[in-house]
Amino acid sequence: MSEPGEGSRAPRVAADTVEALLAVCPGACLVVDAAGRVTRANAEAGVVFGEAAAELAGRELAELLPPGTSWADADGLHLARRRDGTVVAVRACERAIEVEGQGAARVVALDDLGRVRETLEAAEILGGSFRESPLESMTLDHEGRVLEYNRAAERTFGFLRKDVLGKDLADFIVPPKHREAHRKGIARVVSTGVARALGKQLELTGMRADGVEIPVELTIAKVEGREPPVFTGYVRDISERKRFQEQLVTQQKLASLGTLTAGVAHEIKNPLNFINNFASLTAELVTEVGELLEGDLASLDADRKADLEDVLNTIRENVNKICHHGKRADSIVKGMLLHARSGSETIQPTDLNAIAAEYLNLAFHSMRGTDRDFTAKIDTDYDPKLAPIQALPQAISRVVLNLVSNAMYATSERRKKGADPEYLPTIRVETRDLGERVRIAVRDNGVGIEKKNLEKIFEPFFTTKPPGEGTGLGLSLSYDIVVRVHGGELGASSEPGVFTEFVVTLPKKSPAGPKEAA
Repeated sequence: MSEPGEGSRAPRVAADTVEALLAVCPGACLVVDAAGRVTRANAEAGVVFGEAAAELAGRELAELLPPGTSWADADGLHLARRRDGTVVAVRACERAIEVEGQGAARVVALDDLGRVRETLEAAEILGGSFRESPLESMTLDHEGRVLEYNRAAERTFGFLRKDVLGKDLADFIVPPKHREAHRKGIARVVSTGVARALGKQLELTGMRADGVEIPVELTIAKVEGREPPVFTGYVRDISERKRFQEQLVTQQKLASLGTLTAGVAHEIKNPLNFINNFASLTAELVTEVGELLEGDLASLDADRKADLEDVLNTIRENVNKICHHGKRADSIVKGMLLHARSGSETIQPTDLNAIAAEYLNLAFHSMRGTDRDFTAKIDTDYDPKLAPIQALPQAISRVVLNLVSNAMYATSERRKKGADPEYLPTIRVETRDLGERVRIAVRDNGVGIEKKNLEKIFEPFFTTKPPGEGTGLGLSLSYDIVVRVHGGELGASSEPGVFTEFVVTLPKKSPAGPKEAA
């Protein structure tokens, strides 16, 4: 066969690239060292010579030719001798290469060298700089098989270069649901020459070796002068960017919610002040009326006197209730204003037991206010050894209120379905000192959460409640407060129709600062 022309240079090729070459070559392919001995052979070569590819390795190339013949002529039609002694005609051609760490060699292709030359040229062009590039990069042939795959791609996707060379890209980093579309896209480019995606930045979904799907940004370039076409893809993991964008959207929504909350709180505060003030004034007037009538009551008969005293006492009790709940409403409004002010809350000792007890009671009475038939068994187990932790008390209060309110809603919904006449809504709240961390658990025996929804419940604006009954912000805000502000954990487990449990774990010394309290 012909030797490379004067001035030509044998491409330097990695050993695993040679293995990929053998895998993608559509015809029989041999690698022969400088001494004329076969070092590697593919399955197609085994078919041509009538023996297993592994048996060809180590044999002299001359043994594969009929006696008295050689392949020293120009590339073209030649004869090959099979294991059984029969002779077959083949079209053979070769290309000189240098295998890294092994020295000079020749690739001998029988039948079709198109893909071999394509692979070797791509490997020569890309070289070591491609493999060491910080960008996740890979090169594909016209059927989507991997010709080159660098170390950055190995780190991002978890697939080793030696395991993917020569294989269809769609079989590993493309998620199963997108593989058919990927293959059709490559086929369209090859058949029509039109590639709508070339040179554009595309946001797609990739898959790591552990099966986890990640968002990626892909840019595809066509290697000029290669037929069939060869493509280089530059892929970047944009998971962090996506998370930042989602956090930014969440913060914008929180800012809008804070503005709305502040406006509502201010509007409520003025009439609430009138209610509280006039309730206090009425309580004083009732006392004065009682004192003024004290002398006249003696002249009344016993029944009329008892009736009048009963009326005054009822008015006094009603007014006291108005005062009590008015002050509680005022406290809630102040809390709303506090949440709406960016950076207004600071780290301070926070009694989780007190917060759990207060907001469990508040949620219960709030539920009774909207559903007078609601009742539930309340179990509490507050750790008496739990000392105050460093946290944002109003923020933690919001989390507890949200969790116990959701628990009561879930039990109320199950009761309304009436499937079990013996059903008793039960809500359990417990706290635990875990050493360096503390835990709050809220468990209910309500309707539960389906597995497909359990993965989404902490996403902003996702809700399982009917339209108009939930904003989808409660658990998202709670997650931000616990995880991003306090450096804790918020998890959920559920079995539909049996139970749902939310567990909050917080460090005793929170990393949160004043700016994160909003």
